[in-house]
Amino acid sequence: MKRVVLNEPFQVPGELASVTVQSERIEHTFDEQALGEGPAEAIRDAIARQIRAVTAAASPATVAKRQSGSTRLLNDTGRLVRELAATPAADGSWNIVAPPGLRDPSTYGATLEKLRELVLAARDPTTAPEVRAAVEKTVPQMIRKRSR
Repeated sequence: MKRVVLNEPFQVPGELASVTVQSERIEHTFDEQALGEGPAEAIRDAIARQIRAVTAAASPATVAKRQSGSTRLLNDTGRLVRELAATPAADGSWNIVAPPGLRDPSTYGATLEKLRELVLAARDPTTAPEVRAAVEKTVPQMIRKRSR
């Protein structure tokens, strides 16, 4: 038996031979916005889930300023979790954004630092199972066989 290497000519003494190679059509998707949506939403959901789980109490000075009277840190009214959003950016990436009014570091800088300290998904989203699952689900969407 003769070894045949594709893309190199070969001959079988006394016989004519040919090889036809037909491949599957493969579709490649590299649209960052489309591919990033699922993981971005999973990151938002992981951060929200972990914020809801925070049991730390706010400082007495903070509690005194609140109209709600809640002693919970980060999400006393539920607004932060309710309005946390995954939004597409102009460069194709995604941003996880806090509600308007909670984005100003001069006013909420300490709160943002506490959030990073207490919410692991805010520091490292890949630690959250739902984020890893969303990324794994996205990978097959990048390259697929296409029907003819």
